[in-house]
Amino acid sequence: VLADGKVAGFIAYKIRDNGVGEITNNAVDSAFRGQGIGLKMYEFILDKMRADGVEYAMVSTGGDDGHAPARKTCEKAGFKAFRPSRTYYQKL
Repeated sequence: VLADGKVAGFIAYKIRDNGVGEITNNAVDSAFRGQGIGLKMYEFILDKMRADGVEYAMVSTGGDDGHAPARKTCEKAGFKAFRPSRTYYQKL
């Protein structure tokens, strides 16, 4: 996505083996946040998925405070939280 001639954001998806479209990577540059660019990107990619025959779409994001804007955009785009999940790490 370009805004003012600069890259403002990006979004990508893949179709999983079960036919679900998964938004894999997406972000909006901090200089352009709060302008509705994330929602426009979701609308674009969801239309692309529909055109590709995808029936269900999914997206995952972090549960930390830093991902709060992403969660808000997911909800504005019509996504509903399905189940809580946790990622575990271990220092080696």
